[in-house]
Amino acid sequence: MPRIVARVAIVSLAWLAVAGPTPATDFYWDRNSTTIYGDAGGSWQSTTSPSNNPFWSTSSSGTVATVSWSTSYSTRSVTFGFGTQPANTGTAGVVQIGNSTVPTTGNVAVGTIVVQASGTGGYTFRSPTGNPGSTLTLNTGGADVPAGYGIIINADVTGTTSFVPTSGVSALKVALGRSQAWQNNSTAYPLLVSAVVSGSAALTTEGPGLIVLGTANTFTGGVT
Repeated sequence: MPRIVARVAIVSLAWLAVAGPTPATDFYWDRNSTTIYGDAGGSWQSTTSPSNNPFWSTSSSGTVATVSWSTSYSTRSVTFGFGTQPANTGTAGVVQIGNSTVPTTGNVAVGTIVVQASGTGGYTFRSPTGNPGSTLTLNTGGADVPAGYGIIINADVTGTTSFVPTSGVSALKVALGRSQAWQNNSTAYPLLVSAVVSGSAALTTEGPGLIVLGTANTFTGGVT
């Protein structure tokens, strides 16, 4: 059975505004380049991959030209979803991490992932077809996020955030690059992580929302 972690957290004062305006991060997932907003599924790969897609904007509304993900961004913060602005009618989707045809290539390392509302739906992170078992490493860090967080789920998300198998594809592997907290501020939608979580670091779960972990994790620092 999955491990269900439910905590009522003392939320970091640095993040009390998470349910309000769009928080600033280094990059924003943006599938439509300079057109406003841009929620959708797609491929997130590092520049070590043969076909790295340019889906990252530095604009909180998605109006700045997008760039590819670089291996040098391993401690940068990113946002999926552009908040609850009325004009944002985009739909979240499946984000495939790693190269779709060459196993073990295109793996991604990032600081902190922030997920907030898209127009509709939630984001699912998984390995792509042809590359089951690609790895997402969470190192914490990045602009305007509290120190020590790997994942932060906004209170107003419009769907479940999942790191799970989809359409028969093996789950993404999640590596803890350092000890960190995962925080779910949504009481409506859980954070589901059935991907194997590995590393020597520790994990702390926070927030009023559910955080559901799988049973095959190998990280050795413990969970609180």
